[in-house]
Amino acid sequence: MNTERLGQMGRIALRERGMALGVALIAIVLIGTLIAGSFFLSTQDYRTQSNGTFEEQALSAAEFGLSATLNTWNKDTAAAMVTGAPCARGRTRSRPASPPSPAQPGSPGTCSPW
Repeated sequence: MNTERLGQMGRIALRERGMALGVALIAIVLIGTLIAGSFFLSTQDYRTQSNGTFEEQALSAAEFGLSATLNTWNKDTAAAMVTGAPCARGRTRSRPASPPSPAQPGSPGTCSPW
């Protein structure tokens, strides 16, 4: 009876001989997938956080520019620069290296910024 039983167990062992290799390969693939997934998620989280930081910096710069414009606003200049009044102020832009020569100096409708 023992020999009969040992013979049957030997046949079962022979049939299940390569099962450990398959289980080990499946475990390695699953662990590798978990590691790759966690790496991907941490990279995406870092990118999201850095994009939020850049967004905050851009918003701060825009608010600073708006505040600086409002603080240096000259109401007299703004009132003089209405549509249809280009000569209301003598100098509206910075002087270039050499002033452009007008086609007909002194003709009506032309206004020199200097």
